[in-house]
Amino acid sequence: MISEIAENCPNGFLSTRHLGYIDDYGVENTSNAAGNDSLSTKLADTLMPTAASVRARCTPDSAGSASQERTTMSYDIYLYHPSVREESEHGRELDEFSHPSLHKSAVTQFLRGLEQYGYELQSQTAERKTFTKPVGEAQIDVSVYDTEIAFTVAAGDADGIFEALQDASELCDSEHMVLFDPQTGEWQDG
Repeated sequence: MISEIAENCPNGFLSTRHLGYIDDYGVENTSNAAGNDSLSTKLADTLMPTAASVRARCTPDSAGSASQERTTMSYDIYLYHPSVREESEHGRELDEFSHPSLHKSAVTQFLRGLEQYGYELQSQTAERKTFTKPVGEAQIDVSVYDTEIAFTVAAGDADGIFEALQDASELCDSEHMVLFDPQTGEWQDG
């Protein structure tokens, strides 16, 4: 028996609450200690395709729409103007207000730092500059916009996430930028 699977697609998270079965006494048992390892394994094997399909539905692609082909989560980190943090701390959601542009001098300094940290320019348009840096088997993507800088590590690679967090923290100009980690909901000054 799979007792509950909960999806929270707005934030792109999947939560498997627990696997279990009802024992002879009518009590739910979610441990493998009861000697039903094969049952738990069977339940997990049954659940995995479901979890993968849910992740695919809940993971937005670069255009912001759900992608059926992509089955891995990404880890994102954002740098904003400090006033965005102030608005957020006063109870406003990030998508409820216009974000001010980042200071040009801070962005220029940030771009110089990206090159020093091994990021390579991949594309440039009037709205965005995109950089990448390989980290082990992962890749860190950085998109620089007028109002934000976004670090993305595809597939949630631990080494890539650590490197992206470290790079974002070190490159963040503390006077003109603040770092936001939407996975934890935490803000930090540069």
